[in-house]
Amino acid sequence: MVAYTWRRKSKRPSHLFMRRPLCRKCDSTKIYTSTPPASASGKEDPEFTVSRLGKWIRHTHLKDSVPDGKDRKYVLTGRGDVPVQHQVAALQKIGYKGFYCFEWEKVWHPDLTDPEIAIADYARVMTGYLRDAK
Repeated sequence: MVAYTWRRKSKRPSHLFMRRPLCRKCDSTKIYTSTPPASASGKEDPEFTVSRLGKWIRHTHLKDSVPDGKDRKYVLTGRGDVPVQHQVAALQKIGYKGFYCFEWEKVWHPDLTDPEIAIADYARVMTGYLRDAK
């Protein structure tokens, strides 16, 4: 079983927690996490999320953003208000060994910085985050 966290329109912090009892019953449960707007708005603490679901997390997608009217504008990692560094630190604290995938959706957001710049910047920033989390 794979449980996806996607809270794009959710007003509730952590609606995935409702599935937590299901996670306990299924030894093969794996969770994919994506940095949600709930984290960006301060309604969800990464340490709380990881403490509740960490042992099932196998894959993460990270992207940073800033408010842009009623929506969000994606920015280079570490330049927005998504607590990416706290998410990485919380995952490292529990011994997470999965991937930290970078989402940079230029096809859907043509105004984004070129991938050649964004990917290199992500590698540099994440190297620092991972080093600091030790």
